[in-house]
Amino acid sequence: MLRKKEKKHVGKIFAVNAKHVINKNEWSDYKKTKGSKAKNKRLVMVASEKENDIVKIAKMTTKASEEKIKKGLKVRLSKTYPKKKSFVDTDSISKSKLTNKRFKVGETPLTKVQKNVHPDDLSQYQRARKKRSKKNSP
Repeated sequence: MLRKKEKKHVGKIFAVNAKHVINKNEWSDYKKTKGSKAKNKRLVMVASEKENDIVKIAKMTTKASEEKIKKGLKVRLSKTYPKKKSFVDTDSISKSKLTNKRFKVGETPLTKVQKNVHPDDLSQYQRARKKRSKKNSP
């Protein structure tokens, strides 16, 4: 019988350069909005894992509309960050916008783990991803 491989990186939070997650054509607008803070690192969470530590990441934000929460496009991390509002996007990114290479844990930009997501928040996130994928499938 085949054993299911444990997903050891799912739910880890990393801080990456914003250029890895923001499209090149949207960078000027992003820079105008953020101002001098545009160079700050963005928090991302590992959403899913493939073989050889190749992962897909999801952007984390501090703002989300009620509509996006109801539709399951964003999920609140209430137990990971109990004192501040923090949301994670259910859409995932597989390649860096800066280098056009797949994200791999242990290689730039995913080298240093900032925090691990609380297991309750992670299960809520995975349920929202499943619902989203069922809506998008024919």
